[in-house]
Amino acid sequence: MRDYIGACAWSGDGKSIIAEQMTPGGFVDVVSLAIEGNRAVKPLLQEKWAEFQPQISKDGRWMAYGSDESGQEEIYVRPFPM
Repeated sequence: MRDYIGACAWSGDGKSIIAEQMTPGGFVDVVSLAIEGNRAVKPLLQEKWAEFQPQISKDGRWMAYGSDESGQEEIYVRPFPM
């Protein structure tokens, strides 16, 4: 199975797409995909629990995302870029 990457939001500067990535191991992580240059995939959140559906605030300073870190699906917010 290939990695699945699903676009969720644009970065505040419009230079990257913020996405969720499902790996062959079944983990869901948050990544950034550059839309120019080498178009590299950069991990933003890679934990032993799932992180999903990232969204960037209108001012580009915050990222909200879902996670099951607590055992339940909850919303978390952290500064962006990280």
